[in-house]
Amino acid sequence: MRHQPRFAGLAALALCAACASARPAPARTTPIIEANPAFAPPETFGPKARELARRALNAEWSPAFAIGLVWNGKVEFHQFAASGARPTPDTVFEIGSLTKLFTAILLAQEVAAGRRTLHDTLAEFAGGLSVPSKDGRPIELWHYGTHRTGLPRLPPDWAPADPLNPYADYDDARIRRSVAIVEAPWAPGERYKYSNYAYGLLGNALVSAAGEPGYDELVRKRLLALLDMNDTAFELSEDMRARVIQGHDKQGKAVPNWDIPGLAGAGALRSTTRDMVKFLLANIYPPRNWLGDAIRLSHARRAGRGRSGDIGLGWRVGFRRYPTLSEVRWHNGETGGYHTFLAFDRTREVGVIVLANKRFNIDGLGIALLLALRGDVEVEPPAAPAPRS
Repeated sequence: MRHQPRFAGLAALALCAACASARPAPARTTPIIEANPAFAPPETFGPKARELARRALNAEWSPAFAIGLVWNGKVEFHQFAASGARPTPDTVFEIGSLTKLFTAILLAQEVAAGRRTLHDTLAEFAGGLSVPSKDGRPIELWHYGTHRTGLPRLPPDWAPADPLNPYADYDDARIRRSVAIVEAPWAPGERYKYSNYAYGLLGNALVSAAGEPGYDELVRKRLLALLDMNDTAFELSEDMRARVIQGHDKQGKAVPNWDIPGLAGAGALRSTTRDMVKFLLANIYPPRNWLGDAIRLSHARRAGRGRSGDIGLGWRVGFRRYPTLSEVRWHNGETGGYHTFLAFDRTREVGVIVLANKRFNIDGLGIALLLALRGDVEVEPPAAPAPRS
């Protein structure tokens, strides 16, 4: 459901080094990225998107890409395929852990409305669901939103019946039973540790508190319907099912789709680039109402992620490797046959969504597109000073 990006070899605009040849690229220092104050955006980013996507296709990063770009209120869609029919803006992909962004905004709605505070616990929030923690410290709601619960990455009784659909047999009943046996390796707030389990618990609690029958109904009523995102769901309609693109594992083999009932809030949603651009626009230009208040609340920096940047509610903030991207909010997602990347910068009014139908880290393509939208340029590090004689 993804995870932390592997940036080695995926530096923005260093895509060509990874794609131009099967031979190892020569070693180089980390690029320096600088803003270009004279940048004037072109009429279309189609040529740049085609150039970058073609390199990624040639390197077999994915059989196909569907890309949505936003800049200064404009929107473009670009689709690419190594062979056969290209996807469209309405092709359905699994978006994996991008689902966590929707769960985080659902939590932020509760806080913005004054129904809860980020210092409440799940026991106060969801009908007595008490989650044990290390050293007896309470796990607060902000810990769930920022991956600082101390809970393990996966449930304690994790034993998939089907490795090709590993979450399918983990339902709501099992996640509620799991809290009786879980042991937290770390105390709440002690450190950043990415946890699908914690976000599954949070999604389950939000559903329970709202009195909805499931995560699909909750996210539809509280968020998706308000943004006119009619092609985003966990339970697919027949029409959506007919538009699902085949997913592939890391070796390029076709694999079945994942079903994620009990941990739905961590990674169950499927969507299209057209819908995800609507989500991007809502985050770049939050509406001036209670929903906008919740969206802005989710963006706020709340904790660090070690050497990788900071985190808000769900959103990762900045790339420490790229100083000009310090205000970017982003996330990625991965399931058995898909990888996704979404990022935006409200200060520049730009955003990008990349959906791929292969389980392979394509974050470098998304970062390269984001840098192009911002007009940033890569500058070689200055030469070392000559040694003194």
